Amino acid sequence: MIRTQIQLPEEDFARVRVEAMREGCSISAFVRRSVQQALNAGDGRGHRQEAGKLAGKYRSGLHDLARNHDAHLDRGW
Repeated sequence: MIRTQIQLPEEDFARVRVEAMREGCSISAFVRRSVQQALNAGDGRGHRQEAGKLAGKYRSGLHDLARNHDAHLDRGW
Protein backbone atom coordinates (compact mmCIF):
# COMPACT_ATOMS: atom_id res chain seq x y z
CA MET A 1 0.00 0.00 0.00
CA ILE A 2 1.24 3.49 -0.83
CA ARG A 3 0.94 6.27 1.69
CA THR A 4 -0.41 9.57 0.35
CA GLN A 5 -1.74 12.83 1.68
CA ILE A 6 -4.79 14.77 0.50
CA GLN A 7 -6.39 18.05 1.44
CA LEU A 8 -10.15 18.41 1.80
CA PRO A 9 -12.34 21.41 2.47
CA GLU A 10 -13.45 21.43 6.11
CA GLU A 11 -17.08 20.68 5.27
CA ASP A 12 -16.10 17.68 3.12
CA PHE A 13 -13.82 16.33 5.85
CA ALA A 14 -16.63 16.68 8.40
CA ARG A 15 -18.97 14.69 6.14
CA VAL A 16 -16.31 12.01 5.55
CA ARG A 17 -15.71 11.70 9.28
CA VAL A 18 -19.44 11.36 10.01
CA GLU A 19 -19.90 8.71 7.29
CA ALA A 20 -16.86 6.74 8.47
CA MET A 21 -18.21 6.75 12.03
CA ARG A 22 -21.66 5.73 10.78
CA GLU A 23 -20.14 2.79 8.90
CA GLY A 24 -17.90 1.90 11.83
CA CYS A 25 -14.61 2.25 9.98
CA SER A 26 -11.62 4.54 9.92
CA ILE A 27 -11.49 7.62 7.72
CA SER A 28 -8.71 5.97 5.71
CA ALA A 29 -10.80 2.86 5.07
CA PHE A 30 -13.78 4.98 4.07
CA VAL A 31 -11.68 7.02 1.63
CA ARG A 32 -10.06 3.88 0.14
CA ARG A 33 -13.48 2.26 -0.37
CA SER A 34 -14.90 5.47 -1.87
CA VAL A 35 -11.99 5.77 -4.31
CA GLN A 36 -12.39 2.11 -5.31
CA GLN A 37 -16.13 2.58 -5.90
CA ALA A 38 -15.49 5.68 -8.02
CA LEU A 39 -12.90 3.84 -10.10
CA ASN A 40 -15.14 0.80 -10.55
CA ALA A 41 -18.11 2.97 -11.55
CA GLY A 42 -16.21 4.16 -14.61
CA ASP A 43 -15.62 0.67 -15.98
CA GLY A 44 -18.95 -0.87 -14.97
CA ARG A 45 -17.37 -3.44 -12.65
CA GLY A 46 -19.01 -1.95 -9.59
CA HIS A 47 -22.50 -2.41 -11.01
CA ARG A 48 -21.77 -5.95 -12.14
CA GLN A 49 -20.40 -6.84 -8.72
CA GLU A 50 -23.48 -5.39 -7.01
CA ALA A 51 -25.81 -7.21 -9.40
CA GLY A 52 -23.88 -10.43 -8.77
CA LYS A 53 -24.53 -10.11 -5.04
CA LEU A 54 -28.28 -9.94 -5.72
CA ALA A 55 -28.50 -12.77 -8.25
CA GLY A 56 -30.44 -15.64 -6.74
CA LYS A 57 -30.95 -13.85 -3.44
CA TYR A 58 -34.74 -13.61 -3.73
CA ARG A 59 -37.26 -16.29 -4.62
CA SER A 60 -40.75 -15.74 -5.97
CA GLY A 61 -42.02 -19.18 -5.00
CA LEU A 62 -43.48 -19.53 -8.49
CA HIS A 63 -42.24 -22.60 -10.33
CA ASP A 64 -43.56 -21.53 -13.75
CA LEU A 65 -42.28 -17.95 -13.72
CA ALA A 66 -40.05 -18.29 -16.79
CA ARG A 67 -42.84 -19.86 -18.83
CA ASN A 68 -45.71 -17.63 -17.66
CA HIS A 69 -43.96 -14.41 -16.72
CA ASP A 70 -46.44 -12.20 -18.64
CA ALA A 71 -49.43 -13.62 -16.76
CA HIS A 72 -47.67 -13.16 -13.41
CA LEU A 73 -46.70 -9.63 -14.36
CA ASP A 74 -50.30 -8.78 -15.31
CA ARG A 75 -51.51 -10.05 -11.92
CA GLY A 76 -48.85 -8.00 -10.16
CA TRP A 77 -49.94 -4.77 -11.82
